[in-house]
Amino acid sequence: MLLDIFLTIHFILLILISLRVLARHDLTSPARLAWIVILFILPYLGVVVYWMFGEVHLGRDFTREREQTIDRLRARNPEVLGSHSALVQAVKPEYRAAFAYSANATGFHTTVGNQAELMADASETRRRMIADFDAATDHIHVLYYIWLIDGMGIDTAQALIRAAKRGVTCCAMVDGMGSRKMVRSKL
Repeated sequence: MLLDIFLTIHFILLILISLRVLARHDLTSPARLAWIVILFILPYLGVVVYWMFGEVHLGRDFTREREQTIDRLRARNPEVLGSHSALVQAVKPEYRAAFAYSANATGFHTTVGNQAELMADASETRRRMIADFDAATDHIHVLYYIWLIDGMGIDTAQALIRAAKRGVTCCAMVDGMGSRKMVRSKL
């Protein structure tokens, strides 16, 4: 009797989560299939793994603040939010799912007119970035997930300080966990 109830609950969970995975527009078909396989190959554990890694839950406050920010941007500067048509125009079909997933998570869709260049190595990247900071005349905005107190981190901080002394508006946003030592440092 107890085993029957347990199996019924597990079966219902598998069906519900499978339907959720299949309904997600931000996943590619192979990603959906992979989650379904995990759910069915790892009984009980698959459900836990999906809820830990398959869904992004940042809390109600974060969601509300994100929606308010997106609404303000839409009212004032809608072009910065990008569009689905730009995704189709600018991104190769094999990469569109990743861009769509990112847009779903952040609210920022693809924009056109941007470009990127892959540098040969870390030292070239550092040299070019610091040169750009030293040439800036209006503003510099940087975003770091992990900003370490190492050669690159120190060079970046010093370049931002030099730019700020020239009157350039400098903003740095960092991850509170991964950049804790840099944030608490004298720099």
